[in-house]
Amino acid sequence: NQRLRQFIQYSCGRPSVFADRMGWERQYLSKLTRGIGLGLTPVVAILQEFPELDARWLLLGEGEMLGLPLPNADHTLRLLVTGSLAPWSWL
Repeated sequence: NQRLRQFIQYSCGRPSVFADRMGWERQYLSKLTRGIGLGLTPVVAILQEFPELDARWLLLGEGEMLGLPLPNADHTLRLLVTGSLAPWSWL
């Protein structure tokens, strides 16, 4: 609960902004921050929306709040094909 509140403060400043970004009702987020209903579904949704958030930190309190974001498929393909993350020039 405390780590979720800490990340909300870091990422969006206010719970209402975080709830809006997640597409959640503010009351739902309030319950989550109090530990009510904080299960796999909301945690996965948060990790998908914020890939820089370290899952081990959120779930276990281990390590740092922010990890390296996972590269998306387009970036990975572009890097493999061109050796660069510059925009595709031949499309």
